[in-house]
Order: sequence, then C-alpha cells, then structure tokens
Amino acid sequence: MHVKRERMLCKFWLTPLGLADNDGFAAHELNRIRALLDKRHDQIMEAWYEHCGND
Repeated sequence: MHVKRERMLCKFWLTPLGLADNDGFAAHELNRIRALLDKRHDQIMEAWYEHCGND
C-alpha cells in the first residue's frame, strides 16, 4: 500500500504488515500510518480480495 502526502511517499507491505520503503515521512508519522493500517488490516485485505481476487 502506498501513502502519499505532498512530496513524501511510503510503501507498506500488507502481508505481513511492514514498511517497505520511505521517502520523507518522519518516524512518528510512519508509526501512526502503521497503526492505522494494523487497525484496519482486515477491512483493507477484504477490499483487496474483492478488487483483485484471492489468487
């Protein structure tokens, strides 16, 4: 999953959840993004499988 704000960009793997890349976000922002992804992980994965299938 990509998160973009202004000129900052980060990428998180969803399974397992983890930071893949970061360009500009501070550590406290990455922690907040990761916490939000973790909190909504089931909903995100459900939407992903609905969109792309479960292959």
